[in-house]
This record gives sequence, C-alpha cells and structure tokens, in this order.
Amino acid sequence: MPVVVGLEWDAKNLRNKSFDDLHRLWYILLKEQNALLTESYHLKVVKKTLDAPHRVKMVKKSMARIKLVLTERAIAEAGDNEDQRKVMMRLINGPRGTGYVHTRYPNKEEVTRIKAEKEAEWQANKIKKTKTKKSPKKTMKSSS
Repeated sequence: MPVVVGLEWDAKNLRNKSFDDLHRLWYILLKEQNALLTESYHLKVVKKTLDAPHRVKMVKKSMARIKLVLTERAIAEAGDNEDQRKVMMRLINGPRGTGYVHTRYPNKEEVTRIKAEKEAEWQANKIKKTKTKKSPKKTMKSSS
C-alpha cells in the first residue's frame, strides 16, 4: 500500500505566514528530515528503500523555500543598508553560511576568502590525520 503524504510548501503560501509560524514550520521540517534520513539509513543497512523516497526532496524544497521567503523579507527590510542586510543574511544562513547564497550577499571576495579558509582547514586536518596514523605492527613469524 503506497504511503500517502502531503504536499510540499510553496513560497506563495509561506509568504503569508508570520515569522513565528515559519520558525515552527522550519523545526517541524527539520525533525521530519532527520526522521526520514534515519529511516533511510536503517533501511539501507537491510538493503531496502523508503516507501516514499520523494519525501526527502519535498522536505528539502520546503526548507529552501522558507529560507527564500526569509531572505526576501530581509532584503526588503534592510533596503539600501548593506551592513544590515549582511547581518540578517548571516542570521538566516548561519554563521558559516550554507549552500544557499543570495546573489547580493556575500560578495565574490568574501566567498573566495571563505572557500580558501575552509580548504586550508581541510588540508591541515588531512595532514594532521596522516601524521597521527600509526603504521601497522610487524609481527615476526616464529620458526618451530
């Protein structure tokens, strides 16, 4: 029997929601995403698939649309104040940002700098891991 699921949230409906409603909906979707990914992992172990794998994509799209609506509101509220816009975008996307970057924020130089910092951090961790790996112990064969 197929799993019956609801529709994904579209931006038109989300624009009518208050900030508190969007906040609550974000955490509901986050819980749903975590539940689906956990279920998917457990099913993968036993070589099965989700009954409705499209649900993961629907949740991600709905979450992206919430960010879109919040970004539109931040841009409208900030107006011409670029500093206020940057602060609001950091609040929406988190301190390290996400895959979603609005075209007006951050600027190309900042994106390049952040990417270089992450690459340097990744390389440093990679070198650190290779230095701390221990070589396998050699065992001597005993002659009997």
